[in-house]
Amino acid sequence: MNTPLNRVTILDHCASFLRERKAEIDKQLRDLEESLGSESKSTAGDKHDTARAMTHLEQEKLGRRELLLSKEIHLLSKITNESVPNTVELGSVVYLDRLTFFLGPSMGKIEVEGQQVMVISPSAPISQAMLGKKKGDTFTFNGIQREIVALD
Repeated sequence: MNTPLNRVTILDHCASFLRERKAEIDKQLRDLEESLGSESKSTAGDKHDTARAMTHLEQEKLGRRELLLSKEIHLLSKITNESVPNTVELGSVVYLDRLTFFLGPSMGKIEVEGQQVMVISPSAPISQAMLGKKKGDTFTFNGIQREIVALD
């Protein structure tokens, strides 16, 4: 097992990552608004209508991404850094033999201070297998028994 990471460090990294994604989406939406504004000045007929329709579709896709991101940000905001939980729950850092998980917004694999952390939703199947477990408890996932080495 790697040296345990500070839970607050992981929280800060996740918050920063989500803020960056939000800023990217906001910029893309602003760019599309500008594009739509310049398209409306054009009078190229069918080509103009196609470009406007494509821009609207892209806005819808970004809107869906923004909604999902808002849910992830909201989930992260529910996690406090006040106390270390005794059992696996939302906000827990779970250390297994060679893996580290953080139960929060579904972000996948991230790197924090040179260490890989899997940031997974509490509703993910492996999270469900770990929820309520304590340090030293074991759980089985995909036919493999694993032990919780530490919690933060």
